Amino acid sequence: MAGEGESVAAAPGARAHAAVLAQLRRGGAAYELLRHRPIRTVAEAERFVPELVGALIKTVVFAIPGPRRVLAAVRAGERIDYKALAAELGVNRRALRALSPEQVECSLGFAVGGVGPFALSAEDVVVFDAALAGGGRVYCGSGITTATVAVELDALARLSGARFAAIARRPPPATPAG
Repeated sequence: MAGEGESVAAAPGARAHAAVLAQLRRGGAAYELLRHRPIRTVAEAERFVPELVGALIKTVVFAIPGPRRVLAAVRAGERIDYKALAAELGVNRRALRALSPEQVECSLGFAVGGVGPFALSAEDVVVFDAALAGGGRVYCGSGITTATVAVELDALARLSGARFAAIARRPPPATPAG
């Protein structure tokens, strides 16, 4: 549901949104599009759509030489382990560069806060954190900030050509007090 008087076609991310929905339809994935107020951050999702956060996937976009883009997906509350992601991609850590929100919007067409793990061009590489494997139904960006895609993780991985690797930064194990 776009804001008052604003159509999805005019919303930031509308081009990516249309491409995401077309990819889901072409791939035969069963999905649901959940409409909500604009959400741009995990903190906003926790506040306004807390029922989604437990299975929400956050996607961060990187550039690597080639030129290629990498869409790295982790659980909403996690962070990317840059060193692990670079190793998975076979590049030096210094060659892995996170795109700014403006660069993501300009180069991919996703609105800031609406990024999902969808390869929208042949140069895009999608990597899911290994801990997501077998995750069942997940929620991810649809291109716009006012709608979230609900889809089975296996179908999403198949559609996006994703690979799975341990790319989330894990906290160190707690040391016993003593």
